[in-house]
Amino acid sequence: MVTTSLATQVLHPHSAPRPTFTFDPLLRQQLPALGAPSKVLRPICPDFRSGHCPRGPLCPDRHYTPPNERSGIANLICKHYQRGLCKKGVQCEFAHTFNLRDERECKEYSKYGICPQGDDCTYLHVAPNSRLRDPPCPHYTRGFCPLGPYCSRQHIKHPVPCPYYLAGFCPNGRNRPPGPDRIISCEFGAHPKWVKDEDLFPRKPEVRKVDLEAEERAQAEREEAYFVEMERAREREARGEPMLGRWAKGMRRGGVGRRRFDKGR
Repeated sequence: MVTTSLATQVLHPHSAPRPTFTFDPLLRQQLPALGAPSKVLRPICPDFRSGHCPRGPLCPDRHYTPPNERSGIANLICKHYQRGLCKKGVQCEFAHTFNLRDERECKEYSKYGICPQGDDCTYLHVAPNSRLRDPPCPHYTRGFCPLGPYCSRQHIKHPVPCPYYLAGFCPNGRNRPPGPDRIISCEFGAHPKWVKDEDLFPRKPEVRKVDLEAEERAQAEREEAYFVEMERAREREARGEPMLGRWAKGMRRGGVGRRRFDKGR
């Protein structure tokens, strides 16, 4: 049996003999891609770089995004497309959609729980007390939380794990920004991250305590602050001061807050 030195294995990994294990047949059965030849030396697929490769995982070339192209701007909406002036078509690096709810969150609704545009608002409405604002649970990120739906933290579900990442290396790398729990996902699945015992906070999961009366009081305080801000905006408008931002748009429409405020008088 020919043996190679450790330095040779590190400097020339392709020349080192491949180790064998008793569970190799099971891996080949569950992950057929492991038996395929390496794509490290193959060129990047031009169809994948242009936006879509019809061959998918069966493509002989690499589906890889270079680091200088990983800007995360694909989640931003193309302003030229909204005006009907984008000439790039499917090759545009920005999203072609008219749904602004995928782009950003409504500031008024996230702060006060009320939006002057109501159901006509084109931005995402997430309540101030929504569970989506809870910090992620490190125990669930690690793999298991014994409290389940009663946990005080958010349990973020991901798609199936990436088979290439589980095998040791994913050619896509960090081609997408991480989620709230710092888990990265690629087109093949999620890249699970191990959390050490000393990094767990809290050390034990805590039961979620729901105080409906406290939540109602907090929402009433937010609504009161919203009505006060709307009244100040009307006073500035009466003095002839310029109205900026979405407050001006809501004032021109009469605003949902105005009707609710008048009913309370």
